[in-house]
Amino acid sequence: MRYRWLSLTVLLVLILPGCVHNAPVTTVSTAASQADAPARDQADILFHGLIAFVFKKDDTVESVFLSPDAEPHIPLIAVNTTDIDKLNASDPDLIASGDGDAGFAVWKFTEATIDQADFSDKSLRKDMTALDLNNPDYTLLRWVPSMDDIFGSLQKVDQKEIDSAPARGKWPKGWMTPVFDELTHRTDPWTIGNRRNTPVADGVRLRLQLSDPGRPFGILITRIDPKDPTKKVDETIVVKGGATIFISDYPTKIPKPGNDLTHFRHYYTLRYPDKSGYDPVHGGPPTPYPSRCAPGVFYPPDPDLP
Repeated sequence: MRYRWLSLTVLLVLILPGCVHNAPVTTVSTAASQADAPARDQADILFHGLIAFVFKKDDTVESVFLSPDAEPHIPLIAVNTTDIDKLNASDPDLIASGDGDAGFAVWKFTEATIDQADFSDKSLRKDMTALDLNNPDYTLLRWVPSMDDIFGSLQKVDQKEIDSAPARGKWPKGWMTPVFDELTHRTDPWTIGNRRNTPVADGVRLRLQLSDPGRPFGILITRIDPKDPTKKVDETIVVKGGATIFISDYPTKIPKPGNDLTHFRHYYTLRYPDKSGYDPVHGGPPTPYPSRCAPGVFYPPDPDLP
């Protein structure tokens, strides 16, 4: 599975006891993720990892962060320390080293969303038009594998699986588009069920427009209370305009070569009542990064979901 340097750094910090900002941790690079950085009157939320996006009847989307028993994953929020606003009062769980004097503040969480008052977007926008591989439009969200493409029809979702997931996020507004961390991934063919010889996006970007470009914005989280692990607390991460928020759900161990998206099957745990699915098949020649941790989409909305 191919990861951005940020995620590798976070994993190293998590498994090395006592790591703090000034510890000798691998330096991160965010050049690939910031190739299309937001303007100062915008904010980006970038999602990577084992995340299922479940669209709802009210035109919102819920991100479900999965963690299979056989391969534990950890939902994390990371923000460049230079983008943390002076009004922020939520202390991160740790800080990983970054480029130069910067670092990445990292929070564990169980629930996440935005402070809607901070953004002028009226609704959630996404384009679920069918892909045309001869004339590719890389703003279409179907580059992220969708269950209706894979199975040929709407798939029912098990609410109990959503409720038991280690973390969830709710996103009522903004513009959702796919993210390809490498240009070669735009033409790298994969077959998953009925979704044949089609590239797989590495992640999802949610771009938001600030209501007041001169003010910071809030990411609302619920987390285990750092002072009392038997309780949960609601907090707000206060961030400067123009920042990118990195939200990931990566495994706690570095996977072995050749595990080409085998864990993509774990998305099928949300299918009701059948949890089975298709193994992905790579249709091209071997690549330096043959395996990735890619989000999935449940679309169209399940009419029986609340």
